[in-house]
Amino acid sequence: MSSPRRQCPPDVLRELVGDPHWRIRWSTPDHPQADIGVKRAIVASPDSTLRRLLAELDDIEPEITYLLTEDDASEVKAGLAAHTALPGVLAALATDPDAKVRAGAAQNPRTTPEQRRALARDRAALVRANLLKFVELDDEKLRLLAHDRSINVRWWLASWPTTPDHILEILARDPHPDVANQAAAEWARR
Repeated sequence: MSSPRRQCPPDVLRELVGDPHWRIRWSTPDHPQADIGVKRAIVASPDSTLRRLLAELDDIEPEITYLLTEDDASEVKAGLAAHTALPGVLAALATDPDAKVRAGAAQNPRTTPEQRRALARDRAALVRANLLKFVELDDEKLRLLAHDRSINVRWWLASWPTTPDHILEILARDPHPDVANQAAAEWARR
């Protein structure tokens, strides 16, 4: 017996995209019967959280992906940047003027080494911090971030369980006591 969730047809789902209750609306993007028509209705919805939920899905159709790149809400574009598999879209979002969108791109494991290099030097600390939290970085980028101008970025690097010992050693000598203490504590836990 199939679940009632699987039996909801796409034309009904398109109506549910506009439901006044958020729990109903927010269940439509990943519904098994959500076809491209349902996804187009979500893109046209005034609910930015609903659009972000769609943008964060894996394997959405290229047409929908391109429509979402034009969204006015940075949270939608950030969600898309973190999840898109389309190299051209990721490249564009990794250089978006909005730091929140670039921070989303910094979470995407599909970024190229060149994109990671640029994101590691981004002017926004949020972008640099997201890069080290979500993507495996090579030694060059870790060393760069160990000397980052943002105390928060260095602290996150000192806190991260996958930070290599030789980077923790650098951070343990950090001029800011919070960073140095955090690196020393992480090193001692190992």
